[in-house]
Parts: sequence; structure tokens; C-alpha cells
Amino acid sequence: WKPDIIVTMAKGVLIPARLLSKRLSVSKILSFGVSFYNEKNEKTSTPIIYQNLESSLPFLVDKNVLIVDDIADTGDSLTYCIKHLKKIGINVNNIKTCCLFLKQKSNVIPYYYFDTLNDDIWVYFPWE
Repeated sequence: WKPDIIVTMAKGVLIPARLLSKRLSVSKILSFGVSFYNEKNEKTSTPIIYQNLESSLPFLVDKNVLIVDDIADTGDSLTYCIKHLKKIGINVNNIKTCCLFLKQKSNVIPYYYFDTLNDDIWVYFPWE
């Protein structure tokens, strides 16, 4: 399996996604923005999509899609991105996930990840 396109979770993982795209010879990166907090930093009952992939559908159809995130903390961002891709018609068999780190409490285990972290660990990346 080789990705044709990378979908990065907006903001936190743009730099690692760019590095992966270079290493994997993937020419296109799309960004998906979802937040579980409002502008007052309060948890919302439903996710807020502020960057969707509908306008990029021609780049996604019949392609192998690699979703890249920095940390699978709860797994909610990955889950919601996969649901969004399925909703716009992308075959779930063409989707794989990749994270730098996986926290133990995550409800999603990425297909690829570098290491597992205890739930109480807070990670500061150099690009933040």
C-alpha cells in the first residue's frame, strides 16, 4: 500500500506531513480542520469542522489516502476525519492513518505510529 495523497489534521501536523510527503514521494497534501472546542476553549457537544475536504473530492476519489495526525490522544479527530471522508464517498479500504504518538486511552489505533505514550504525558513539538 502506497499513499497517493496525504490528508493532514490542520495546524499541529503540517510540518511532519510535509516531511512524510517528501519521503513517500506524495505530491499533494490536503488539510482537514476539526475542533472539539469553541472559541472560549469550552468542549463542544459536536465537532466543529472549519476546513472540509468536499472541494478536494476530485483529488481523493479512487486514491489511497493517508491521514496524518500528531497524537492519537482520544482518537476523536481521526475518527471524525474518516467519517467525513466516507461521507463524501471515499472508500474506507483506501484510507490508512498515521500518528507520531499513540496515547493508551485512544479509541483508535493508527495503522502507523512511532511510539505509545502514557495518558498523562504532554508533548511539546518544536514546531509549536
